[in-house]
Amino acid sequence: MNKLEVLNADEIMQLNAAIHDCWFDIEKVSFKNDTLKFFFTRYLEIEKDVKKKFLFFKKYELLGVECILQIHEVKAYEIIDTEKVQYYDFNELFFDSVDNIISICTGVPITIKINVFSLKISLINTDNIIDKKSYWGI
Repeated sequence: MNKLEVLNADEIMQLNAAIHDCWFDIEKVSFKNDTLKFFFTRYLEIEKDVKKKFLFFKKYELLGVECILQIHEVKAYEIIDTEKVQYYDFNELFFDSVDNIISICTGVPITIKINVFSLKISLINTDNIIDKKSYWGI
């Protein structure tokens, strides 16, 4: 298990690189003890494995690892889900340091705004393999 912790606004780019294009289920978002949690699967390139070969093509298998994005010290949050598609992808996370608001932008329209006392975000890679994905490549 590894953990990335963001305490400064200039560290958010590293977090965005780690979560970009990962999909989360809006119905599994939870709030408890001033912490908002987003559970999602992250497919790691370092975990890819060659399963088959055909001419110069290879069939790879990626292992999907369960991850948790935790936003701590939450005062209030707002999720407005107009599309009701259930699954959304992380595009970028923004932090407004004047108002202490974290915004999560996705590829599908949804409003996610989190008002926090201070910036404290954790990204936890649980090491639990929860999915597999195959593709052909060179």
